[in-house]
Amino acid sequence: MSAKSASKLSANSRLPFLLDTDVLCLAPGFTLANGHLIDSALGASHRVHGAGVYILRALEHQCTYAALMDLANRSHVSPLECHKLLSFLVSMGALRRHRPFTLQLAALQKRCLHAVVGARYASLAYRFPATAGWVAIASLKACAPLSVAILITSILVAGMGLYTPAAVASASTAGLILFIASIVVHEAAHMWRVRAYSAACSVLQSALRIAVLHPKLTARRERAIALAGPVAGIGFCGVVAGMAGVFGLSVGIGIAALLGLFHAVSLLPWTADGKIVYTTGRILRQSRP
Repeated sequence: MSAKSASKLSANSRLPFLLDTDVLCLAPGFTLANGHLIDSALGASHRVHGAGVYILRALEHQCTYAALMDLANRSHVSPLECHKLLSFLVSMGALRRHRPFTLQLAALQKRCLHAVVGARYASLAYRFPATAGWVAIASLKACAPLSVAILITSILVAGMGLYTPAAVASASTAGLILFIASIVVHEAAHMWRVRAYSAACSVLQSALRIAVLHPKLTARRERAIALAGPVAGIGFCGVVAGMAGVFGLSVGIGIAALLGLFHAVSLLPWTADGKIVYTTGRILRQSRP
């Protein structure tokens, strides 16, 4: 794929970077039956039209990206339509990509070349069972880039001599652990609220994003689920701040306050949780007699 064509495809679809030799398949929990893509975790089905059935059937048995595009061409499906289908699969964590370790460096080089001409690619999304343990794993994956950033920043701050290396290391480590723990509490609260309504749910992680997927519920229940995460995150940070105050750890109080502010910001209307809170709140107000 040339850099020029990569830029065009990137502008028209939300796909991860794919090599011709990448092996693609449906993620566990997704199957094709009677012209429908079945999401067993959520108990949902999605109607597949036309040649999309052949493409999904090929993904059920694994195939390379090059072979998939060849199949699409022979089925009279345009590259753009095929990419739209793949983008849909990526958006709900239904697509898996297998790439040999020996090709990772070549893929990175090509991505850098494409970035020069403005090509942008989506990250693969991963689905996890809705349990506290898997929420923790998803949170660790999402926070991996932040961990690297904190490590680099800590080294720079320690190198400037502003604080002792021990102080920098302890503060950055504590901050990272508390941040990840607060994310786990936030997402677990969403999950437990969904479970309280006896609804199926699944955890989706893509790059820095984590979401708890579930079937559409009533506006009141959607609002309660959206509120549960930020409220739980703020509450967790409040408990940490209180414990830090008992032991006289002013740095701990500061870290907890910043993290609490982070969770409070997730209630603003332009965030994922905040948008649901305000949208469902408007629906509920309009439905009152």
